[in-house]
Amino acid sequence: MTTTEQPWKCVEPRGPYLRPAQAAAFCGISTATLYEMVRAGTFPAPVRVHPQGKATVIPQPWLEAVLSARMRAAA
Repeated sequence: MTTTEQPWKCVEPRGPYLRPAQAAAFCGISTATLYEMVRAGTFPAPVRVHPQGKATVIPQPWLEAVLSARMRAAA
């Protein structure tokens, strides 16, 4: 996949950081859909906050890059 298909690859992973459920709500999708899109490679995967922990987050700038790319493609 290219960066046009994965627009978050060019974006610095800075905060704010959203939990997967928050990220899904931010994008207007369900958490299940978020994980389906992650598996398909069309959505940024959550990042583990601590190597041995379970908490994961997605940087909001990555989500904004995805939404911006989809808005451009729809225009």
